[in-house]
Amino acid sequence: MTGTTLEPGIDSEAGFSLLETIAALAILSMALVPLLALQFQLASGAARLEQQSELSRAVSVARVMLSATNPVIEPEGRRDLGGGWQVGWTSQPLGPPEAARYGLGVSSRYRMQVFRVTADVIDQDNRTSPLSLQTLGWVETAPFGYE
Repeated sequence: MTGTTLEPGIDSEAGFSLLETIAALAILSMALVPLLALQFQLASGAARLEQQSELSRAVSVARVMLSATNPVIEPEGRRDLGGGWQVGWTSQPLGPPEAARYGLGVSSRYRMQVFRVTADVIDQDNRTSPLSLQTLGWVETAPFGYE
């Protein structure tokens, strides 16, 4: 009784053989390997982007902080930037100090000097990113109200 059916219209031999199932799984796994590799590349790219974004934020904060720091008073130092980041800097004068002048050439009570500030932005793993800028340093040469 070969070829008998259990119900009319249904063959008892219908379905996938084990060999067909293995071949289908092999084809499916070969298709998934490039997709997994792409997923890995996307995840590592996102991690690098986040790290660069954090570095950019830390450098921006360091630049603003160093621009507001008077290198005459603090010629070098180290400060916390938040988020595990720090900045360490040194400054060197680029010329002699000069008296600051009002619009008509009248000297004020301040002496100004241009400085080059060289800094390192440091992450929590002690990796550094260099930063350099020019800023003004100043010192009061006469008390307030003295003109």
